[in-house]
This record gives sequence, C-alpha cells and structure tokens, in this order.
Amino acid sequence: MSETKDYRVRIRKGEIEFEVQGDKIWVEAESARLQSEFFNIEEPDHETGSQDLGEQGLGPLPETLNQFYIDKNEPQKHGDKALVFAYWLEKHGAQSWNIKDIEGCYDLLRLGIKPKNFSDIINNINKSYLIITTNKDGLKAWKLSAEGLKDVESIKKVA
Repeated sequence: MSETKDYRVRIRKGEIEFEVQGDKIWVEAESARLQSEFFNIEEPDHETGSQDLGEQGLGPLPETLNQFYIDKNEPQKHGDKALVFAYWLEKHGAQSWNIKDIEGCYDLLRLGIKPKNFSDIINNINKSYLIITTNKDGLKAWKLSAEGLKDVESIKKVA
C-alpha cells in the first residue's frame, strides 16, 4: 500500500533547523541525508569551541553559518554568497557540495529571495575558484580550489 499523505519532519540542533515535507519514504530519506550532512560534521576544537584555520592565521571559524555570513560582510551577489556558503560547508567537513547544498544554505539563513537557477549562479563563478568532483547525491558537485579558498579568506569583516 502506497502512502500518499503529506508527512513532515522538523529537526533542530543548535542554530541548524530544517523541515522536510512530502511522502513518507522521501521525507525519511531526505531527513536522514540532511542529518548526516549537517549534524555529522567534523568535531570543533574543544578549547576554542570552533574549528581553527591554523596556518592562514585567520583564527577560529564561527560554528554557525549565520555568524560566518555576517563576518564575511553579508555578500549581496549570489555568486559571492555561494562562495561563502561553499567555504563554510567545506570547513565543516563537506568533501564536496552541490547546488542543493547551496540552496540549503539560503534556506538555513532565510535570505528571502533565492535565485531561480542555482546552476547559473555556480556557472558564473570564476572557473579558477572551483574544482569539479564526482557527483554527490546524483548531482554535479564541486569543491573550492586553493584560489577560491583564498578569495573567501581575503574577505575581512568591516567594523
């Protein structure tokens, strides 16, 4: 017997919260994927309470995407936002990321108007900033190159 009724799961841990709604099988699969992606992240440095970026002399990385986004001056262009999101995801344990991950960051921060085509946003980012990796969850995936990492690291918080 197929379940066609709407099924909803909302999960929150700290400042990360997501809600998935749809048929039961899809909701259970998607909530498991999101939990593993957002909650099974690299353990933070227990002395500082966050991951230290060490050699770059950049100090600790904020644990929340919201704080990192603020520290990077709340980028206005979608491409710049995607770079900041990708950096945060990678520094929190993601081996690679795809457009669904970037879209999830928009949702997490509740930024309001999202791009209609996330693929266009990624395709318009400086090609030297991205490395194409193997597919993730059936979608094209990337990671930031050394140049892309340096670009995000160079964004300083304006007082």
